[in-house]
Amino acid sequence: MPDDHRVPTARFPRPLLRGRSPGLVAVATAVALVLAGCASPTPDPPAPDPLRVVSLGDSYSTGTGSAEPLPGDPGLCGRTVAASIRVAAAAVGADLVDAACDGATTADLLAPRERGGQTLPAQIDALDGGADVVLVRIGGNDLGFPALVGGCLARDADGPVAAGPTTCVDALAPAGGTDAVRARIDGEVSARLADAFGRIRAAAPDARIVALGYLTVLGDPDALPAEGCLAATATSSVNGQVLLTDRDAPWLAGIQDELDAAIAREAERAGIRFVDQATPTAAHGSCVGDDGDPYVAGLGGSAGDVPLHPNAAGLAWEAGAIADVLREEAAALGR
Repeated sequence: MPDDHRVPTARFPRPLLRGRSPGLVAVATAVALVLAGCASPTPDPPAPDPLRVVSLGDSYSTGTGSAEPLPGDPGLCGRTVAASIRVAAAAVGADLVDAACDGATTADLLAPRERGGQTLPAQIDALDGGADVVLVRIGGNDLGFPALVGGCLARDADGPVAAGPTTCVDALAPAGGTDAVRARIDGEVSARLADAFGRIRAAAPDARIVALGYLTVLGDPDALPAEGCLAATATSSVNGQVLLTDRDAPWLAGIQDELDAAIAREAERAGIRFVDQATPTAAHGSCVGDDGDPYVAGLGGSAGDVPLHPNAAGLAWEAGAIADVLREEAAALGR
């Protein structure tokens, strides 16, 4: 009988099941939930620091007038709670360093000043603590605009004026002659502005610097009341009168235009933004009187505002305008 050479059949273990048991799935799920609970939540990004705004300049920036004086302020500079820059800074949540002072000239921006028995530091020193935005308004007192208008006051539309001649324009800008005031703007005043703007730029090289123009004081020189400013404001008991001859009022309004143009020109040369405040307020000068909507006070009004300076309506309008400027500058800084 032949040998049996059949190869034995190999026996392999049964393969493991590929499916997961319900118990293992439950354990894995529990572990995942515990780990998820232990993970730290993504923190909110830190809030940016408030915009640091430094205000330099004169009484158009202090809010001088009938409003409440700024609490805690020494009272030497006429700062009030209604100052347009102060209200604007608060509206956008900015920190304000207010160095502006009544009567300031470019010299007061750059060097200490004696007032009321005290020494006021140079306004530019306020930049030592840093600044995101610098607002500067200056030039009116360098020209002597308030004194100029004061010398031109008159009780009659044809003159004479307080300074003596029949009209100021006859004395200072005679027909066929040189306009002495415009010549001063183009010469001395422009040179002072150039120096001040250059020094501010050097002291705050990384800041956004904005030169503010002045609100329209009298009105558009080509659109003053047909009857003249003196007649138009004769019964303006609240905002006050504009006591200027019919020839001096348009000349002085044109002088303001020349001053603003000089400020804009020198600001641009220094790489500084200029914000025109005269054009949007041209219909709100003091010559419109109580019958209009004046933003600048005349003389002797019952509201108690400082003549030739923004009244309550003017301060409120400008606060909104400057708040918009601060928002634009914050956006430019990525804030």
